[in-house]
Amino acid sequence: MEVQTCSKCGRLFNWVGIGPRLCPVCKDQEEDIFKKVKEYLWDHKGATMPEVIENCGATEKQIKQWLREQRIEFAKGSGVTVDCERCGKPILSGKMCNECKKKMEEELKALSSGEELPVRKKVRDRDRMRFLNE
Repeated sequence: MEVQTCSKCGRLFNWVGIGPRLCPVCKDQEEDIFKKVKEYLWDHKGATMPEVIENCGATEKQIKQWLREQRIEFAKGSGVTVDCERCGKPILSGKMCNECKKKMEEELKALSSGEELPVRKKVRDRDRMRFLNE
């Protein structure tokens, strides 16, 4: 264990080395908010992100994190998604879409059997599309 400063309130606490750097008090508060969000989504099937934020006191960042961790999921028609970390396709929850999961599984099987993987074409940074923020 090491002593850390809580990223939310600034208190010192013993951190076990995994999970968010939150003191036990802030972690309990965040878990209470999570329970409110989960119950709200259960009772209001078509809820949108702004509705949940307004009624439960959660932040968008917290909700996105819980979606990534697959702890919650919004209804398909709500329009709330996160992006697949591999291809960028919108998904309801988790880190990867089903297609990317299958591709990764095939690649892992190929690696374990000693086959060579197809080489992906590397895109140079200067060849990528740029966007100007207004």
